[in-house]
Amino acid sequence: LLSGCAMLSKEQGITSIGICVVADVLVHWDQLMYVLSNSRQYLGATRAVVRERGDWVSIAVIHSLLMRCVIMGVSGCVLMFFRLKMNQGSQPIFNETELRLIFHSDRHVRVMSMSYLYAFNYWLLLCPYQLCCDWTHPSILPILSLSDPRNIWLPLLLLLFAALALRCVTSREDRLPLGMAAALTIVPFIPATGIVFRIGFIIAERVLYLPSIGHCIMIAYGASKFKRYLLFSHLRKFLYLVCLLILLLQGWRTRLRNEDWLSDLNLYKSGVKLNPQNPKMHNNYAMELKTAGQDAEAERHYLRALEIEPEYADSYFNLGNLYADQNRNEKALDMFLKSASYGQMRAKTMNNLATMYMKLQRYEEAEKAFHEQIAMNPSHNMAHNNLASLYGQTG
Repeated sequence: LLSGCAMLSKEQGITSIGICVVADVLVHWDQLMYVLSNSRQYLGATRAVVRERGDWVSIAVIHSLLMRCVIMGVSGCVLMFFRLKMNQGSQPIFNETELRLIFHSDRHVRVMSMSYLYAFNYWLLLCPYQLCCDWTHPSILPILSLSDPRNIWLPLLLLLFAALALRCVTSREDRLPLGMAAALTIVPFIPATGIVFRIGFIIAERVLYLPSIGHCIMIAYGASKFKRYLLFSHLRKFLYLVCLLILLLQGWRTRLRNEDWLSDLNLYKSGVKLNPQNPKMHNNYAMELKTAGQDAEAERHYLRALEIEPEYADSYFNLGNLYADQNRNEKALDMFLKSASYGQMRAKTMNNLATMYMKLQRYEEAEKAFHEQIAMNPSHNMAHNNLASLYGQTG
């Protein structure tokens, strides 16, 4: 029930079922291994024989464990079916131009690129310096060949978690804390891998909130274990100092990031600094600058976005609006014409284009554009109103 409520808030909520399954298995790991190792002896054995061996309790515990896992698995499938039903069985439509890394035509390039993203996400947990609200193309370029040095990071990450898994299996003391830390790090991140469903982002801070819990547990437990191997008190004090320094640095970074999220202007400004090759960041920052009355700076960032991505239709549209507000009508018309040339922006642009034709007294073209806008969207009240004003002016 609680997992379902969490899922309605955010899809990651359903992963709490997986975490519960892992926790249950870890708690009963010794009994599970004992029953599995003696499973051949139980084949064909009567209940009385099993009782005589003293294994009945272990078998009952494992039976109960398996029943709970089945119930949670079925519950997860039901919740997932319900969530898909809310979308009427369809997946969201994504902008393939912005997500070229995910929608690349070459399957090998997609696999190598997505593999690097998993490692990069974990790097953000280790060192949350490169935080940005948008990582669309070309913030992270696709990996086109095996010789790309970025290919080394996923194997290193897998090696780390393989070592953790081995430690969990061989060490009874470390099994529960390390196993839960790994589960809290990995399981909530699974929906963001794109393995089950395609995702509409490259990197997103929001999908790392839950994995950061497991990462913090892992670091804290590792530090406490490492302390036991320090024989001298001054080395332990140095370890305490390092941990305190990490806490202070991470706290300060959190404070700085919170300031970025205080306003859209601050958020996109930080994005432009971190990802100067991201046209979407320049476009969004320019929109906020325009709202703040900094038109010259806004124009510069719109033009920068178009310099990076000449086919970025949103920037043509927004720059046209900026020119229109400044009564630079010829330039505004040129921007709207370029915006309307892209199919996905035509319905959004035609009313602005027609209005600009009106201002330039090109009434026939304005009338034609208004009619096209109304044909595409009959409920567009502004287009109807502007067309009436056109007829009022021209008689």
